[in-house]
Amino acid sequence: MIEDLKKGIFYNSIGKYSNVMISFLIQIVLARLLTPNEFGVIAVINVFLVFFQLLADFGIGPAIIQR
Repeated sequence: MIEDLKKGIFYNSIGKYSNVMISFLIQIVLARLLTPNEFGVIAVINVFLVFFQLLADFGIGPAIIQR
């Protein structure tokens, strides 16, 4: 039981942190390829995408469906 919990925590953390690292690497590549104005537009769009992803993670979708 405890081993399953440890495995679950391990795989969950790998999933979350690998997503952060991949996103960070993509941001580095985009910063080198785009002009500052273009990168600024991408950054503003990214803020909104992260916000809506947080809403989805909090379960807003299932709550709306249940309502």
